[in-house]
Amino acid sequence: MAIEQWSESVLVGRLRDDPVLADDLDSIVARIETDPCDVILDFAEVTFVSSSNLAGILRLRNELRDRDAEKNILLSSVGPKILSTFTVTGIDKLFDFAENLPMALAQLAIEE
Repeated sequence: MAIEQWSESVLVGRLRDDPVLADDLDSIVARIETDPCDVILDFAEVTFVSSSNLAGILRLRNELRDRDAEKNILLSSVGPKILSTFTVTGIDKLFDFAENLPMALAQLAIEE
């Protein structure tokens, strides 16, 4: 995965399938622990999420809220299979979604 500090206030995580997805999420959590910022999780290359991955996404959300409640996490490029998993588990109600990475970046720019 590439973790990009897109700007001073935006971190982009380009996620991949397991076995690296869990490590990717842990790396992002470590980054926001020292420097809270808005986060975009790009799921363009992810085809499956496990229950452990869902827990990691929720942990990331909780860590960011604990550090700075005004920072956001956007999920981009979420395919239908993963979106279905998010819907069944209720995670879709906890996050904002963007069609793709450029749209997510634009959405954060508008919110600033």
